[in-house]
Amino acid sequence: MEMFADDPIAAGRFVLADPETGEPQFVYQPETHSLLVRHHTGRPTIRLVHPLARPLTDRDSFTLRVTFRVIDPQFSSEEDYFAQLSFGLMNAAGTGPNRTDHMPDAQDPSLHGAFDLFAVDYTLSNSFWGYYPGLAPTVTASLPDPYFPGGYYDAMSLYPGAESLLTEEALLPYTTLTAVVEYDGATRLAILRIYEGSTALPINLEGEGGPGGTDGDVTTIVTAVKTSSALRESYPFRVDRIGLFSWKDDWAAMDGTAKGLDAVYERIELTWTAYPDLTDDGRVDADDVEAFQTCQSGPAVPQEDPVCQNADLDADGDVDQDDFGLLQRQLGTERPS
Repeated sequence: MEMFADDPIAAGRFVLADPETGEPQFVYQPETHSLLVRHHTGRPTIRLVHPLARPLTDRDSFTLRVTFRVIDPQFSSEEDYFAQLSFGLMNAAGTGPNRTDHMPDAQDPSLHGAFDLFAVDYTLSNSFWGYYPGLAPTVTASLPDPYFPGGYYDAMSLYPGAESLLTEEALLPYTTLTAVVEYDGATRLAILRIYEGSTALPINLEGEGGPGGTDGDVTTIVTAVKTSSALRESYPFRVDRIGLFSWKDDWAAMDGTAKGLDAVYERIELTWTAYPDLTDDGRVDADDVEAFQTCQSGPAVPQEDPVCQNADLDADGDVDQDDFGLLQRQLGTERPS
């Protein structure tokens, strides 16, 4: 959990994944123990990230909680500008800085598409799209879809706000909010809620098919990872960093609607339950038990072998009976498909 008790960059807990140019976009505020982030869709992409104790994949289950406040005084009034707030999980090697391209680019890393991304995206604008605000959990696969190539959204499980119509009321500025997104590796659903205090806010009044969208719950927006058997292997994701993102948006730049959005972050928390398929063959069986025994270190004995990091199922630094208990509960199961 990151509570910003001190400067996370100066302390080395978070690092910039991209070079920073011009005015700093991540500014620590010691008087409030918070981090000011100047998101801007017209500036080069810049991401502030922290490594996870172990990588998470589409078969793991996890919950991301982020407490923040939108403080841009023009955020609610300048509706014709494309401003985006984004935070979540990414892959150090696979998540490029280009949110608007669906192809990898080996020659120019600055053009590499943003694959292996699990993010909460919030956008307030009309821009040339003609709709917004937009709020959604966004899940982007590891690679473009080979069956239906030809567009960025082919690489995504569902486009942002697919369950809603992107015409919701804006989130309240200057208000402390907590975004909670729960991902279930068994059902392949990412469910987003926004809380003010202990109250879940109505964020999906204009859903597809009526208020609440597909599940009828006005306090949730749901993104489903595609699970058809033909496409199953086309839509895995693997993330190993948690962070705050300021994405450049080439579409907004084309029509001159790029805009900055200031937000203050007060807490970032991630919890998970790993799927113990240590041999990565789609099922939990005797082979995984054998792999676990090879990696077992004992309680409070650090397991530092990179090959054994996935065996630390409770992410406490060792591989012991607690981890084996988690494996036993899944023994005989197959990866959801």
